[in-house]
Amino acid sequence: MVQEFEERMFTLPVGEVSEPFRTQFGWHILTVTAKHEPGTMTMEETSEPLAKFVLSKKRDAAVSALIAEAKKGMDIQVLYPEETGDEQPADAADPGAEPLSPAEEAPE
Repeated sequence: MVQEFEERMFTLPVGEVSEPFRTQFGWHILTVTAKHEPGTMTMEETSEPLAKFVLSKKRDAAVSALIAEAKKGMDIQVLYPEETGDEQPADAADPGAEPLSPAEEAPE
């Protein structure tokens, strides 16, 4: 966990909403809904979440395998040029032009 996030999480009272703050991952707003004391969880507390996690991972692997198998039998062709990010659509407005009024935008 990044330091900025951890500091806010431990100092903010339960139920309070933080001011927006920035980390290396972007902007965040934090709400602390509960605080738990550190300690060891029992098998009963962990078995259901762990089972859901394992099932989710198995489903993801099965779907990935199905997609990989389906792709083997497909003839995939890319029919458009790869975008480099510096092209503009042919109908893009002149960036230096004044915006159109609503009357000019609407076709008659």
